Amino acid sequence: MIYLDSNATTQVHPEVVEAMLPFLTTHCHNPSSGYRAGKIVKKAVEAAREEVAALIGAKAEEIVFTGCGTESNNMALKSLARVVGRKTSRVVTSAIEHSAVLRPLEAMEAVGFEVLRCGVDEEGRLRVDEFGELVDASRPGFASVMWANNETGVLQPWREVLALCRAQGVPFFCDAAQWVGKLPSKGL
Repeated sequence: MIYLDSNATTQVHPEVVEAMLPFLTTHCHNPSSGYRAGKIVKKAVEAAREEVAALIGAKAEEIVFTGCGTESNNMALKSLARVVGRKTSRVVTSAIEHSAVLRPLEAMEAVGFEVLRCGVDEEGRLRVDEFGELVDASRPGFASVMWANNETGVLQPWREVLALCRAQGVPFFCDAAQWVGKLPSKGL
């Protein structure tokens, strides 16, 4: 069988299995506890947090581990929604976002958020000019665009979108789950 869905799920790399095995067998303690065995696990979690931060150019204290990308997207999007509030709020996104982004936005729409979905061109890239017209500083809200499409692999112009949002003072969220660890992070 030829397996072509490795972006969604794939076999765990042998080096990862080797690194994780102690925490799946021996060191299965609570990292938030005060006892010695828990402190060993806490030290390993903090080392992992530092590695992830270095990978994406962040500070270790900015890294929050969740169970999956969907949980991470939900946490970020719902937090943004609480901050901006739903009264006259506008959310601008692309029409090709992953369902882990689209579903929370649909739920926001159902309770009163205006959610605008921008189209893409024939190559699957966001129409940045159209997106820029939808982002409106006079309407509180936020914008959300994925970095790399989970189905096509097309990289979206997130830097351009970020610049548009910054110019309008609109918070920007980027689902980078399909990018992280696959492309160089230098120059983020």
